[in-house]
This record gives sequence, C-alpha cells and structure tokens, in this order.
Amino acid sequence: MKPRLTCFSPIPPMRSAIGQYTVGLLRDLARFWEVDLWSEMADAEVDGYKIGRFDRQGATLPWSALNDAEATVYHIGNAAEYHGGIWNVLRQHPGILVLHEVHLADFVAAACKLPEFSQTIFSAVELEFGAPAVEELRSAIGSEDIQAVNERFPFYKIFADRATGVVVHCRAAYEEISQYGGRPCIHLDLPHAAEANLSRSDDSTPGRYNFVVVGHIGWNRLLKPIIEALAQFRDRHDWRFDVYGVVAEETTIRLAIDSLGLGDIAILHGFTSEAELRRALASAHLAFNLRYPTMGEASYSQLTLWNHAVPTIVSDVGWYADLPRGSVYHIDPRRTLPELTRAIATFFAEPARFAEMGRLGRQALEARHSPSRYVERLTEFIAATQGAASAQLAAESMAGTIGRRWREIGLPWRGQGRMADRYAEIINDLTGAT
Repeated sequence: MKPRLTCFSPIPPMRSAIGQYTVGLLRDLARFWEVDLWSEMADAEVDGYKIGRFDRQGATLPWSALNDAEATVYHIGNAAEYHGGIWNVLRQHPGILVLHEVHLADFVAAACKLPEFSQTIFSAVELEFGAPAVEELRSAIGSEDIQAVNERFPFYKIFADRATGVVVHCRAAYEEISQYGGRPCIHLDLPHAAEANLSRSDDSTPGRYNFVVVGHIGWNRLLKPIIEALAQFRDRHDWRFDVYGVVAEETTIRLAIDSLGLGDIAILHGFTSEAELRRALASAHLAFNLRYPTMGEASYSQLTLWNHAVPTIVSDVGWYADLPRGSVYHIDPRRTLPELTRAIATFFAEPARFAEMGRLGRQALEARHSPSRYVERLTEFIAATQGAASAQLAAESMAGTIGRRWREIGLPWRGQGRMADRYAEIINDLTGAT
C-alpha cells in the first residue's frame, strides 16, 4: 500500500496558477502516494478525487486524516484569500511548506485587514520579530511602505517557522531560506508538462501581430509601461494587444488605454477559460512577462507560454534573470520603458529571431521542468525531512496549545509545575520528541 500524502492547496475552480500546478502534479504523485486533497471551498472539484473540507480559521481540523498521513504538504503564495486558511492549518500541524513566493508582504497586508486573520498575523510577527515590527507593520498597511517593512522583517519566517522542510522554485529564494533556522530547504524547478502535438496557428488578420500578457496581473507586472511602449508603434505597424487575466489596477489601466487612443486594439479580457487561452497562445507572436519587483517567485505563466513556444520579454531580475539567455528577451527593470520600446522595435525588425526564441523556450521547458522528475525529488525530500524535525515541531505545537488553554482558563501558577511535567511526558510519548 502506498503512503498517504495530505495536500492543502488552492484547487479549481479557484482562479489560481498554484491550483493549476497542484492538479498538474497529481498523476505523477499517484506513482508514489495516495493523495488526499483538502480545500476550504465548497465547490472545489478535481476529477477522480474526493475533496476534504476544512475550516479556514483552523478551529476544527481533520486531525484523524492529518495524523494518519505519512506527510502533509502546504502550498503558500501571496493571496491571503486563497492561502490564509492553509497557513492556519500549518500553524497547528507542521509539514512540508511549498513556498511559491518568498516576499509575502502582499499576503501579510491583506491578512491584516481580514478579521479572521488579523490578530493571528500580528501575534506571529511579534513572536518572530518583536513588538517594534508590529508597530511598523500597522503603520505601513495600505501603503507602498509594506515592501520596505518586509525587507527589514522577512515575513516568510512566520510561515517557515512551522515547516518541517521548505520547497522553493527560485535560486535566490533557496539561498536566503536555506540559511534560516536550520529548516531543510530544497530548490526544485517549477514543473509544467510539455504537451505533445501543440501546433502554432494564425487566426489573426493577415499581417497583424498578436501581443499578449497572461496570468494574474498584479501591481508589479508593469502593465502600464507595456501599453505606453506599444503606443509608440500605433501608426507604424499593425498589432493587437490582449490581456488574459484579472488586472489588479484595472481602472488605472483602462484610463491609460483610453488616453493613448488604444481602446480598439488593447483589450482586457479578465479571467479566461483554459480553452480560450489555448486558442490565444496558439496565434500569439510575442508575450510580455515583466516583474518589478519580483516576489521571489517562479512564473507558471512563463512555462505556459513556453509550452506554446511563445517568445517572451521578461525583466532581468530574480528567477527570470536565471532563464537561459536566448530563450527569452531580458530587459533592465530599472529602465523598463526605454528598454521595452527598443525590444518591441527589435521584434518588428526581426520577427524570425523572436520565433526562434520561442522554440528555444520550449526546449528549456522540456529539459528542465519535467513534472515526473519534480515529484521524484519532492518525494525524496519529504522522506529525508520526516522524523526528528517533524516530531519536535509537533511537540512544540502541542505545548503551545496547552499553554494557550492555561492562560484562557486562568490556571493558578502553583499548579502549573506538576501539570507541565506530566504534559511534557505525554507529549514526548505521542510525538517521539525528546
């Protein structure tokens, strides 16, 4: 019988690339594990899997299922509405943390505004960094200062604190986190299947170039400079610009499109079905996948673009800077607008060069991002991190729960010594910690 793996992740129909990643691994995970999926969403659905439900506040947890599993994996990204409940479970039941983004200021800022998470966030920040960090955090909520606070007090530590091991998809993230707190850490290349028999098509108007942006379009995706750069070629070339995904600053972007007179050729589509996105990428000539600053992520959107051999302009920073030269077109993020303008002009002058870039990107996907190889290394990492580290964290978690209950019921101090000794014996027996 295969060991059981419990997995907490966004799951479709949640509009999350992390959910797509999770579902994309299930076939390979099934070679080694019996996988249990857990979601806080009532409508979560994956063919062939029964989805367990949990309370996002962590008040009632599936303890029997968690304790029966060989390992538990938690997926954390920057969207508090998707990952806040998962973090609450991790806080009470240690496991493997897959950290999809390392700079979690957006998560923390959003969670501070949610009643079900705010006090937990402030308490965790105070415990990890001290009271001054909480004061800085409170004053920075809702402003750009939150990123500076994250630089002084790396928020990933309040997530990694409860992990038996940490998985990251970015070299720079590995270099930082592997130095933290003795937690085992591994860098794995973000997986994405390279689908066979995908063909390029051209459904567009003859002579027109199709430009795209895909994914969740957050504030750091630099959509406004892309539009401003494209506008310089409005009367010189025939092109269309399509944005597939939810745009965080939609009002600002629509105003920019209208002010530049691009309303007929720059289209915001919002969330897009997989079938529609496939059609769009089959006829796309160029994509923009900019990040500045990067959040310490690898880009599932980039791997999707490579799957369709779409040439891409990226920022020369973080994970994107490590992409093979020639497989993408790098620009300096400190000079985004002039560098973008030059890159677009180069595309119009040498479209064949960019088409070859897309083919090289597809080769990089095939060579480095195999889901099968990813799962094999993940399974080896899980096996290596079980045991003493997991037992110690479980013991710490139980002791913390007991301490909180003592404070809540007001247990007299003179009775706590004898009870603490007895509870310590029980916890050690249950967890194997020493």
